Amino acid sequence: MRYVPINCLVSKMVVANSVYDAYGDLLVPQGTALTRTLIEALKRLDFNGIYIEENFGGDEPVGIVSTITRRKAVSAVKRMFGVVNVEGVTPKQAQAVFEPIVLILDDIIDQVCNNKNLMINMVDLKNFDDYTYNHSVNVAVLAIALGESFGLSRNELYNLGVGAMLHDIGKAFVPMDIINKPEGLTDVEIMEVRKHPAEGLEYVENYLDVPYDALSAVIDHHERYDGTGYPAHKRGDAISLYGAIVAVADVFDAIITDKPYRRGYSNQEAVEYIMGGAGTQFDPKVVSTFVKRISPYPVGGIVKLSNGDIARVIMCTNRSLRPVVSVYMRDGVNLESPIVLDLQDSKYFNITIVEEIRSQEQSFVKEGPTSEHNIRYVRRR
Repeated sequence: MRYVPINCLVSKMVVANSVYDAYGDLLVPQGTALTRTLIEALKRLDFNGIYIEENFGGDEPVGIVSTITRRKAVSAVKRMFGVVNVEGVTPKQAQAVFEPIVLILDDIIDQVCNNKNLMINMVDLKNFDDYTYNHSVNVAVLAIALGESFGLSRNELYNLGVGAMLHDIGKAFVPMDIINKPEGLTDVEIMEVRKHPAEGLEYVENYLDVPYDALSAVIDHHERYDGTGYPAHKRGDAISLYGAIVAVADVFDAIITDKPYRRGYSNQEAVEYIMGGAGTQFDPKVVSTFVKRISPYPVGGIVKLSNGDIARVIMCTNRSLRPVVSVYMRDGVNLESPIVLDLQDSKYFNITIVEEIRSQEQSFVKEGPTSEHNIRYVRRR
């Protein structure tokens, strides 16, 4: 199967993973052949894309957490945010709204631990809209995966997951015109936003029954390794492990997301940004673990190599920035027999990935029967 952006879907493509709405209700069953009506319906529901059946060999882009679990998690977080700033809500009522998050976290931890050898596919993080709530879920999934790589116990993963899910809960107290502002913030607005870790901590302590350790992720996720963060300007090991993990997950998910005032970073740019911040913005130990778990070039993605070849990523496990690729286009011409290159092999150290041909820039032109070397990708002008 292969992830296909919504604008690149065409009739008769077959759905590989069932599609669910935000409440976990089935919209399109696995095995359904797409029609123009179905595609338009998915667009209206703001889906970025879906998985379709199309096997090109090599690894398949398996999600570390299921689509339905993600959708349920987003819905639960949305309900939680919805009661935070409502007058008259009691701690008992707030806790009742929080309980579904507890149950979903158990599912997420199960799925992450059962898939501990999987790299985290970038598509897993970019596949959903409704940024505020999806961001909380993305950060939790990534944080739990990183925590599992650190050898945390299940109870510790739960505490970390709670803190990650609630890390931005204080933003419910920030005026919406600041949260949704399409341009840069003023100094006064920045100071308003920077209150959210402390306000989030105060809310969680007063209204929710959560493990004490989870609070460290809420208050520490904007602290920076060199002491330049906020609210307490903590430095180095004074920052909690949970806070250090959520800091990396938080920044990573934020910079790969398109915003009204800027385009999201490419996969490679985002990973290299995190790597470049090791020892200054981020805990080097967390960054080292992050690089081993994240997949900047998801299987099925199209990349341009430094020698000008165009290739498809076919395996990325334990390879980060140097996956196995299948070259299918050279000098603008499709090759009759694709050439497989393992970019971690010393023979190919002189070849690097210089450009990710992003989904928004691709159109799919099929030339005859479906096979790896007869699908051509052309840039949209």
